[in-house]
Amino acid sequence: MNALIRAWANFVITQRAGVLLTVAILLLIALLIGPTIPFDNSTERYFVAGDPTIADYDRLLELFGDNEYLVIGFEASASAEDIFAEDTLHDLVKVSEFLEFHPYITQLRSLSNYQYIHADGDTLSTDYLIEDATTLANDPAAIARVKAILSDEDLAMGVLVTDDFRHTRIAARVEYHDGASPHKIELVQDLYRFVEEESISSDDYILHLSGYPLVNERYETVSAEDLDILIPIMVLLMMVMLFLSFCSLPGTLLP
Repeated sequence: MNALIRAWANFVITQRAGVLLTVAILLLIALLIGPTIPFDNSTERYFVAGDPTIADYDRLLELFGDNEYLVIGFEASASAEDIFAEDTLHDLVKVSEFLEFHPYITQLRSLSNYQYIHADGDTLSTDYLIEDATTLANDPAAIARVKAILSDEDLAMGVLVTDDFRHTRIAARVEYHDGASPHKIELVQDLYRFVEEESISSDDYILHLSGYPLVNERYETVSAEDLDILIPIMVLLMMVMLFLSFCSLPGTLLP
């Protein structure tokens, strides 16, 4: 092994011009034809090859389709009695409508589009729980009626709204892409922009964001931000080590 190392070192030293030229050519080729470094944060990436759990996961997708949700919660603030304040209802409807028509959302569950079935004479009717958010917020009798309806709705109580009516959530089912997560990143960042541009904020509520797509977006965004700091530090450390090794400026910069 020592002989091989010595022979390789002698070759590099004696043929240094050719070695540097070859390295420069290979570097240019790599920059021109090399693909970008992928960042794979898809769910499948967390399974090892041959893991039987991945077969169960694929079966789940086959039977039930999309299985990830982006969740937006509205919590009544200390100054509000419940979520039926005007600002809360108004912003709940705005966020719900934004997500309902987003291309990556396949289903939306929210009080703003919740429908209930009730008897209307001899027939059964299906109506929206909230017809107009502004009108509802300024009508105590209408709010009391909505609360009474919700109290008998097992599909809503404990799922979309809490028993004390101080918390509600929007559950947006996200489209599944096999082995890919960029669409989830785009969806969450679209939501961030919408919340900022539409000034989704009020003293009547506290806004909460959750769900696996949000975790995906935070992981990739924060990782990218960390790399922007770590890579320059790594380069600096390499330069220090090279200078200590060669004790010359060319020996530091050329490698």
